[in-house]
Amino acid sequence: MTLESHPNQHVGISYARDGETPTLKMTFESKKGRPTRDEKKFYDFISSTPALTILRNGKVINRGVGSGGGKYKIYELERAEPQIWKTKFGDCSIEYPNDPNNYLARLGIGKFITGYWLKQKVRFKIPYKEE
Repeated sequence: MTLESHPNQHVGISYARDGETPTLKMTFESKKGRPTRDEKKFYDFISSTPALTILRNGKVINRGVGSGGGKYKIYELERAEPQIWKTKFGDCSIEYPNDPNNYLARLGIGKFITGYWLKQKVRFKIPYKEE
């Protein structure tokens, strides 16, 4: 996977196992200013999703509610903790091959409505549990 970061654009490309065939391209174009009232309502709606990790054995680990469901909303994080969070809002797009072997093509993902870029500094530790 590659990630290109420019002042107002971020582009991520994921490649097939051969390292050459693109399987997914995500582009984020930031816009100046804060989100509108309608955008904030939408972020409040989508950001309340819990942060889940699914392990290979099928066990689900709930790492808590995503940032939108916590003390601060996604659009307030940078103002609340500028040393940790850097947030940009804007428009995004996703491109992938219309190939039946492509997982995203099989899912039938639709058009993006909005997006945000979140750069975060965080430390965490996964404790070792002997089974």
